[in-house]
Amino acid sequence: MTAADIADWLATELARTLGVDLFDTALPDDVDEALVVRDYAGAPPAFEHNQQAPVLNYPRVQIEARNPSVANAYIDAESAYATLNTLRNVDINGKRYSAQALQYPFWLRQDGQNRHYVVFNVALTVAG
Repeated sequence: MTAADIADWLATELARTLGVDLFDTALPDDVDEALVVRDYAGAPPAFEHNQQAPVLNYPRVQIEARNPSVANAYIDAESAYATLNTLRNVDINGKRYSAQALQYPFWLRQDGQNRHYVVFNVALTVAG
């Protein structure tokens, strides 16, 4: 799963702990300050000649920062944004990844517990 691979990489790069302040796919309701990486539909894969399996995949992920402070939600999202934009031809869990953010982090909403959500989307290229 792409979100899990990117979360693994971000945990190391951002000095975060999976399952504590960084999650893949689901963000527990009882954690106020965290990042989550979610898969969503990407572009079709690339095939070469008569190969049965694609040579490149183009998944996408959304990064969401949640924090009671809108300023801190932006700081967390911007940190992940800057870090992911350095991901070029890096092996993660046996696959080679490159990333390109699709937009700058933006405020999405505030929930019923007054926590702010700042998000951005990332296009990935995956070989392997």
